[in-house]
Amino acid sequence: VWIFGRLSDTLGRYLTLLISLGLCVVQAWIIPFFNNMNVYLACRFFDGASFGGYFLIAYVLNVEYAPPKYRSMLGSLNKFFASVGSALIAMLGFAFKDFRAFAIALAIPPTIMWILSFLFFPESARYYLSKGKDEKALACLKKVADVNGKQMPPDCSLYEDEDVKINLLKIVSNKRLLIIGILP
Repeated sequence: VWIFGRLSDTLGRYLTLLISLGLCVVQAWIIPFFNNMNVYLACRFFDGASFGGYFLIAYVLNVEYAPPKYRSMLGSLNKFFASVGSALIAMLGFAFKDFRAFAIALAIPPTIMWILSFLFFPESARYYLSKGKDEKALACLKKVADVNGKQMPPDCSLYEDEDVKINLLKIVSNKRLLIIGILP
């Protein structure tokens, strides 16, 4: 998870999300076609590590675009659906007696999620701001507003004045300032 967190700050949340979920998909499709226990264990290990990265980044993207009053509910829903998914895996295991068919059934959901993430997940506007790409951040927020059926004012700006921009970029790009800004 630590590696994917660092990658998401470097490469962007969207690309790191696609990489981590793509690793899950690759490993999920390798498992049904190998009869070697070592390959199975290695795939399960790396699948767990990459899924942790996916879960972290998806959570951050969900929370970044949610209004503050809904953020805790979204975090709880993520965990709720993860629990429901674990229960469904047990039911699938009971329904599929053949290991290969069971493994293929388990490979389908992450594949669908990868495709949906590729098509519909936006990059984080906060990531664009941290990299100084203000126009891309504004375009990203406009796209989110359009999806939500809202209109952004045509003269919308990310900063009220240039001093705010400089201070915000210092906080976002300097980890020490960010930590000091968080501490009471």
